[in-house]
Amino acid sequence: MTADSAILSQEYPVLIAGGGLIGLSTAMFLAQHGIASLAVERLAAGSQLPRAAFFHMRTLEMFRAAGIEDKVREQSAKEFEAEGALVIMDTLSGKKLADIIPSLNEGVDALSPCRRLFCTQPGLEPILKARALEAGAHVLDGHEVTAVTQDDSGVAIAVKDVTSGQQRTLRGKYLVGADGAHSKVRELLNIPFDGRGVFSNSITIYFTADLAPQLLGKPLSVIYINNKVLGGFFRMAKDCQSGFLVVNTVGDPKVDPKAAADAAADTSEARLVEFVRAGVGDPNLTVKIDGLARWRATSDVARKFQDGRIFLAGDAAHLMPPNGGFGGNTGIHDAHNLAWKLALVLKGVASPKLLSTYEMERLPPGEVHRRTGLYALCDAHRALPRRQGFSAAGERLQHRARLSLSLAGDRSRRRRQDSRRSARDIRPHGFARAASLARTRRRRVARSERRTALDPRPVRPGLRAARGAGRRGMVRSGRKGRQGVSGS
Repeated sequence: MTADSAILSQEYPVLIAGGGLIGLSTAMFLAQHGIASLAVERLAAGSQLPRAAFFHMRTLEMFRAAGIEDKVREQSAKEFEAEGALVIMDTLSGKKLADIIPSLNEGVDALSPCRRLFCTQPGLEPILKARALEAGAHVLDGHEVTAVTQDDSGVAIAVKDVTSGQQRTLRGKYLVGADGAHSKVRELLNIPFDGRGVFSNSITIYFTADLAPQLLGKPLSVIYINNKVLGGFFRMAKDCQSGFLVVNTVGDPKVDPKAAADAAADTSEARLVEFVRAGVGDPNLTVKIDGLARWRATSDVARKFQDGRIFLAGDAAHLMPPNGGFGGNTGIHDAHNLAWKLALVLKGVASPKLLSTYEMERLPPGEVHRRTGLYALCDAHRALPRRQGFSAAGERLQHRARLSLSLAGDRSRRRRQDSRRSARDIRPHGFARAASLARTRRRRVARSERRTALDPRPVRPGLRAARGAGRRGMVRSGRKGRQGVSGS
């Protein structure tokens, strides 16, 4: 959209740093609630790379509520075979080692009216943008955020035109940092990442080659490759003439773990062609390299998601491996959660205190999905089928269980530490801890009841499990006397 004086002169309820997948989703969800926003995007024409994009059932439910599910499904049908499988093979021409998902939507009808699908970012982002603009949002392309300040009444950001270098200042009530893994907003706020960090210097090879003999007509969405040359996965276009190969590891990690984790050590064209041929299992395959992306497989979560009137969402808040599509889906859920809360506060329906629940609710899923994506990556490279992580019923059940564990994680560690202390030390500390936990539970239940009355979403599946985890940590007493805080 062309930047004009009318767009740049007004103050917006919400400013959004980043106009990609998460930024546009935030703008769309805000517009759905009647809240105007301005998204500032560095790229002039959006993402052009067909990045892996696996969208879960809950994400499609959100798209349905926003009125774009049908368009997203139509775009997906143009790009990929529907209902495909996720498998592990030694090569595309070789044998299957394991099934990850035998069929993309097997069993999901019992859980949701929506179905999982694949859609590339270049295919999805225009749909999000059109819906956001239609509902009243604005997008400022070709600009990047260079500075951020805030006060009691709002937020001001300095933006620079990446072509002309011209500087402008924009002002809004709140700011959402959805500007990706190298978030300028997070950097300016000095919010560090915690977690696993970088564990692979990976590459994505975009190529053209005729893989119809290996794949055409076969319902395969993602094919993980595990052989002595590489560990990674293929995603191909519907006609099997173009696609990309992600390479996470090279050689045998058991022999030289450091070298195996550095797939980007040699990115000459000859080496890239060798990778594609090794993955396909055809040493004479004609391959044209169309592009290359170097990136680091990372597993981190920002230490906090909120600083005053500024919030982090998507990759700016949590980084995770691409496996399973957890990064994009978690980011879209961040946007959905934050949008309705900002809407209620800006309309005067709810207190600004409601916004403090964003970090409380979204940081635990970010941590859970960060770890789940890492487990998926490790399992695929070991050529092991995942036991339940991607099964239809398992998707929500695993989310529920891991969310519960994450919510109670720090508390459980403290209980285990307490249980190892002497009886003399544990009793007063344990009783105080139990009383504190009881108060925390009462406050959480009260917040949940208030939130349920205001929140248009279904009740979160992990909440009841989280309460159960809390009850199991209460002080036990009986005929044999008080025992202190129990372990878990």
